[in-house]
This record gives sequence, structure tokens and C-alpha cells, in this order.
Amino acid sequence: LDARGRIGSKAEIDSWAAIFGWPGYSHAAAQAAIAYAIEHSYEAEARIVSAWVNAYLGRPFGNSDIPYLNELYFGGQSEEQVLSQILSQPEFYAHAQTLVATGTTDERYVQALYLLLCHRPGTAAEVNAEVAALPTLGRQAVALGFLWSLEFRTDQFEGYCDALLHRPSDPNNPALDQLQDWVYSGYDMGSVRILMEAQPEFYYNG
Repeated sequence: LDARGRIGSKAEIDSWAAIFGWPGYSHAAAQAAIAYAIEHSYEAEARIVSAWVNAYLGRPFGNSDIPYLNELYFGGQSEEQVLSQILSQPEFYAHAQTLVATGTTDERYVQALYLLLCHRPGTAAEVNAEVAALPTLGRQAVALGFLWSLEFRTDQFEGYCDALLHRPSDPNNPALDQLQDWVYSGYDMGSVRILMEAQPEFYYNG
């Protein structure tokens, strides 16, 4: 349900559940292996890319987007790397101009990144700093910086707590809440989801 957006068939569920009985596999190892395989399936990654195209380009997934999916599935790139490519394309740059009413084209592009990724408008100083970095770094590196920012990762992983663990993150309960550990871990988004799905909490409450 979480990765593929559908109920598994009985045959699929039985085949995955059989891993829990494999010799030499602890329960935790089996859980992690199942989470990894399902999260990295073509179906699950196609669902991710389709959601990105809809959210950030404002249209349905089409044939022109298959290269992004192939880079994620076959190319071994992280979700951050592939999404930064989408956010650096001329199509997104043009779409950004329709999302922000004022400013130069580069200012509108950067402000659109703030609105879509940080869910807030960037301050004048923040926008100016990112615009100044564009000629040197390029759009993909600037977008990648947003995706690896503490602000974006905190918001993203709070969402994972809600969606996967069915609870809000609880920074007042360090024994339960691992949000800051995940934010500062250096793991990409897909890896953090797998870490959550490999935990006892997900097994019992997911």
C-alpha cells in the first residue's frame, strides 16, 4: 500500500512473507530485505516519478518522463538526484514562471522552489543568494541543495512518520522519535523510508 499504492495479491504477499522463514535470516533482516525489494521495484519507483511529474510539472506522467524513471530504477541514482533533474529542466523553469507573479525569471524559478519544496515563500535575501549561485552552480545543483537542506528533509521525514508509522514525529520523546537522526543521517529519501519500514514500530503499527 505505501510503496505501490495498491493491495498485494495473495500470491505476492505469500511470496514476500516466506522470507521470514528463510534460514539464517533474522526477523529484522527479513523485514529490511522485503522493504528494500518492494521500495526499489519498478512499480513503486514509477509511482514516485509519476507523483513528482504531477506535483512539480503540473501534468500527468508521459512518455517523455520515462528517462527519469529509468535513471531511478536502472541507473541507480538517488531520488534526490532524479528529482533535481526534473526541477532543472526547461519545462519546470517555464512552469515556475506561472507559479510566481513577480520578479525576474530566475527569481521566479527560485521562489517556485521555495514554495514547492519548503512550502513557504523565500525571503528576499534567500532568493537573491540562490539566484546569485545559479550561473556558477547551475539549476540542478541549486535544486539538489534544496532537496538536501535540513528544512526540506525535516518536513519530508515528518511526512513519512505520518504516512508510514501513522503518528506525528515527537521531538519531545527522543526514545521514540528518530526524526533528527534521519534528517542528519546523510541517507537519501528512499533509504530513510526503508529504514522506517524495517523497524519493529512499522511491523506492528504500519
